[in-house]
Amino acid sequence: MQHIVTVVSDVLTANPAESTGAGLAAAVIGPPLIKRTVEITAAYWAPKVTRFRRAVAEHVAPKDPGSPMDDHGQAS
Repeated sequence: MQHIVTVVSDVLTANPAESTGAGLAAAVIGPPLIKRTVEITAAYWAPKVTRFRRAVAEHVAPKDPGSPMDDHGQAS
């Protein structure tokens, strides 16, 4: 990774016009690209997270839903 950063740094500092163009391209393309990446990631993980949360809730729920609860959420 360090090598990639060094190469990119060398290329951008070698030619100011290219570095300006790359900066403008990143400013224009970056935000929509990040937004779409977040949307895709959320679409992929949301059902898995929901399923996991439901499994945890069912696991910690009281076994007998009709039993009275005390002030601390424990079955009496």
